[in-house]
Amino acid sequence: MNQRLILIVTLIVLTAIALLTQRHAAHSATFAVPLPTAPAEFTASTERTFDQLMGDSMNVMHKGMHSAPHAGDPDRDFIAMMIPHHQGAIDMAKRSCCTAEMNN
Repeated sequence: MNQRLILIVTLIVLTAIALLTQRHAAHSATFAVPLPTAPAEFTASTERTFDQLMGDSMNVMHKGMHSAPHAGDPDRDFIAMMIPHHQGAIDMAKRSCCTAEMNN
């Protein structure tokens, strides 16, 4: 009897999970946010000062954040804006690291 009860409960739980997954997938498709395009390839240079390189990175980051697609869902919109924000941090770290190496 216990095995049969466990089997029935397991099937009910799995069915509920499948239904919730389908509902979530359908809802997610409605608010799909396309990923922003990849930033231009980073190239190290000693022709520009550190401040200029950081300013360039900030400008690209802000442009990406302001042009991020909005789906009307605050959580998804926030995530869409954070992608170029964090990519900007990566670009600044690369420029900072490479500029420091070139100056040593």
